Amino acid sequence: MVGWSKTEALLVTISGLTIYALLCPLAEIVGDRIGRRRTTIIGGLGLGIVAIPSFLLIGTGHFVLSFTGLVLFGVFEALVNVMLGVLLVELFQAQTRVSGASIGFNPAQATIGRSGAAGCGGPGGRHGYCSIPVLLYRGCGTRRLRSADALPAEDVGH
Repeated sequence: MVGWSKTEALLVTISGLTIYALLCPLAEIVGDRIGRRRTTIIGGLGLGIVAIPSFLLIGTGHFVLSFTGLVLFGVFEALVNVMLGVLLVELFQAQTRVSGASIGFNPAQATIGRSGAAGCGGPGGRHGYCSIPVLLYRGCGTRRLRSADALPAEDVGH
């Protein structure tokens, strides 16, 4: 718990999400310039590197530091998420695309959602640091990198 009122928590969250939304079109430009595969790999590596520092910054309770953590995380999350739609199209045929995505996303969301709540309520959560969700998210970044390996090496620029 960082000790914020609901208004303060919403303000930092909305601010961070606004920056993230502005980063998404830039991530599209990066993907077009250097290719989807490289963009996904950079995003996955970046998430693996900045996950713990970002969550530590967010957990400080200081508005500027928390906002910085959200933006730092958002930069790499935008790179991965913007490429995700194309990744799904390239990995799954139209007949199995939704099922294929669901099989991957739903168990991951159930695991992270349940473990996140348990981790924040456990010993680490009492000190303001939720270690289990952070470590699970780093594992998801590693999985995203493996998914990127399945992407074909495409032409840079179209």
